[in-house]
Amino acid sequence: MSDQADLMNILIVDDNKNNLFTLHTLIDEHINAQILEAESGAIALQILLQEKIDLIILDVQMPEMDGFETAQLIRSRKKTQHIPIVFLTAAYKSEQFKQKGFAVGAADYLTKPIDANQLISRIQSYLRFIQQERQHNQELERKVRERTAELLESNEKLKQEINERKLVEAKLQEAREQLEQRVQERTAELLATNQRLQAEINERKQIEMALERLSHQTQLILESAGEGILGLDLTGQLILVNPAAARMLGYEQNEIIGQLQYEIIYHTKADGTRYSLEESPICNALQAGQVCHRDDEIFRRKDGTSFTAEYITTPIREANQVTGAVMTFRDVTERKQAEMALQEAKMTAEAANLAKSQFLANMSHELRTPLNAIIGYSEMLKEEAVDLEPEDFIPDLERIHAAGNHLLGLINDVLDLSKIEAGKMELHLESFTLSALLQEVISTVQPLIEKNTNTLEIICTEPLGEMYADMTKLRQILFNLLSNAAKFTENGLIFIEVNRQQQDDEDWIYCRVADDGIGITHEQRAKLFRAFTQADASTTRKYGGTGLGLAITKQFVEMMGGRIDLISAFGQGSLFTIKLPTVVNPSEDRQQTEYPLAITEEEGIILVIDDDNVTRALLKNYLTQLGYAVAVAAGGKEGLRLARKLRPDAIVLDVKMPNIDGWKVLSWLKSDSLLADIPVVMISVEDQQKKGVALGATDYLLKPVYPEQLSTILRKFKINYETQNLVMLVEDDIVIREMMADILKNQGWQVFKAENGQVALNYLDRKNPALILLDLMMPIMDGFEFLTHLRAHESLRSIPVVVLTALPLTAEEEARLQGVETIFQKATYNQDELLLQIHQLISQSKTPTAHETTIFRRSN
Repeated sequence: MSDQADLMNILIVDDNKNNLFTLHTLIDEHINAQILEAESGAIALQILLQEKIDLIILDVQMPEMDGFETAQLIRSRKKTQHIPIVFLTAAYKSEQFKQKGFAVGAADYLTKPIDANQLISRIQSYLRFIQQERQHNQELERKVRERTAELLESNEKLKQEINERKLVEAKLQEAREQLEQRVQERTAELLATNQRLQAEINERKQIEMALERLSHQTQLILESAGEGILGLDLTGQLILVNPAAARMLGYEQNEIIGQLQYEIIYHTKADGTRYSLEESPICNALQAGQVCHRDDEIFRRKDGTSFTAEYITTPIREANQVTGAVMTFRDVTERKQAEMALQEAKMTAEAANLAKSQFLANMSHELRTPLNAIIGYSEMLKEEAVDLEPEDFIPDLERIHAAGNHLLGLINDVLDLSKIEAGKMELHLESFTLSALLQEVISTVQPLIEKNTNTLEIICTEPLGEMYADMTKLRQILFNLLSNAAKFTENGLIFIEVNRQQQDDEDWIYCRVADDGIGITHEQRAKLFRAFTQADASTTRKYGGTGLGLAITKQFVEMMGGRIDLISAFGQGSLFTIKLPTVVNPSEDRQQTEYPLAITEEEGIILVIDDDNVTRALLKNYLTQLGYAVAVAAGGKEGLRLARKLRPDAIVLDVKMPNIDGWKVLSWLKSDSLLADIPVVMISVEDQQKKGVALGATDYLLKPVYPEQLSTILRKFKINYETQNLVMLVEDDIVIREMMADILKNQGWQVFKAENGQVALNYLDRKNPALILLDLMMPIMDGFEFLTHLRAHESLRSIPVVVLTALPLTAEEEARLQGVETIFQKATYNQDELLLQIHQLISQSKTPTAHETTIFRRSN
């Protein structure tokens, strides 16, 4: 195996098998080597990839790949580029190829026919050279291995030395770091000690300076104080007197230092008699170590005159021992004189107020008698008018009756207040069930809550049990608070919470009434519970009232031993809390506006927005006679709310209104896509027709407005006409809704726009459209649910529906859209084709056939 491994490998490459055999035999006879054969250059290259070759004998002329090409490929590979190559070629071409052969890296060049001796000699020579080179390489490798081993050994020793040195250096570094750390710690300790010493020195200096400043400031305070300040020891001797004290007593400071205060001040009683030493309040307070305060004693001056003094004596304590006292005093002669004058004025005012209350109490009774007669006769006349059917009188009689009731309520409030002030208001105590009383009050006040579209939430902790109190006054307390909340809140939430709690072994009823109305400012709270007073003049102008409700409520609560508290934030709402023994009930503030009349089964709705009560009543009377259902609003904010709620067929709008004028209301109407198409008739005492038309008003009338003018204008709006040309457009996307509305209006159709299915359903009975354009994907109520409700009403089933959609419909969804005949792709449909389809559907709707649904697919 070893001999075989040491043999040289010779590769013979020739396309002629005879030449291969001849060369193989010749070489094998004379040379001990392993011989490999290749019939082409490609086979030779494959052998070179697999075997280690020491010498290549290569024929030049071979098909496909000649010897030169094969040699170039051999020389191009790093692994084979060192192998000697001996070219063989025909003799007649030897000179022609010889130079080319050496150019590609040939070691020798032999010609055919082959000279056996020459070939063997050349091969042996190359093999000896290769063998010598191999031996040389082996020797060199051996020396390299030995040297590498020596170097590795030296390297290991060097590494060991380096590691040992590193260990020594690490220990030295550790020792150095420990030393540095100890030095730093010691340095830090010394610095900290030095800083503490410096801080103590600075603090001592600051304390000394502060004490000096304090002593100076104390001296300045004593000298500047307007009140007299005296320092006393336990014997009553004066040890400190400030300039003000010496000045008020008529002495110089050095005159009274060291004197006994009893002898210097010589204070007397209010009647002028002098205190004995034993009964002197100052001396007794000093001995007992107690604080003594008086405001009505007489101090004597040096010249013998006196003044009324207010003083306070405070003991000085050191280690829980009284060592003296400080007395401060001031001259209150003028204040006492003013208090006496005020007391006399108060007594005079109370007498006058009592006379006023007695007068009001008597006059209230006198006024109520004829007023009750007016109310009673107006009720009788109203009943007779209903029987006789003179309908023109009934509204006027209702106004007389309402005005009489309103005036009676005001007189009752004045009577209650006058009774309280005159001391004639009495409590009629009885036992009653609190929950029943609460339910009665809520039922009474509910219309007032709903009047401003408020919501009342009741929180009641059961059981409330029984209460022994004045049930009538408690009912009025709760009603006043709840009606107040309803009056000053719009579209808000009012809640009342009632519960029973035990406090200090006594049962209490807590009642809380909260709202999110206009709220009360801090300045307004000061006069909130005063009689005949509201929060401010603007509140009175806007909401009306006499300002007696809360004043009476407070008086009733306090008469029953309770308390009323208020928490309020302006613009956010108010919270009233009532605490009563065994009962309590709260209420809240709400804003009151004129509530629209219920909509009747008329052909159209007209909304009147005017702040003047008389004008509203007249316009309402005119329009009602013309056959319209009329809703009224007393201001711009309420008008906008009713416009969004009712979607009227036309709006009559006053220009001059407080807070929000007619121009702002008109601008907001026209900016709302759902309300912009409603005709608006502006009315005013000023001629501003051009401005009205420019802002979008349909017509402009000057006050006074007559029925004929209204009738002529409203006929132009075709409110009472048949709805054969009305298309209801139900679409939540405002851009698509307005685009479709413009297309339909340009074709002469009237359009009613709804933002979702719920709104459309609310107006179907009144609007009765000839066709519905319906989107499927909408909030609140989508198109599928709308169609379900539509088909549930027999009177609405015949209305044709065109469905607008941007979504692909599933089989289940298409099944829900019964009667589908045509599907339009929104991205490809023709507008004329759409309008023709609508024409056809509206024409078909005039005949009593079942409705059909067409789908338009809206692309995103």
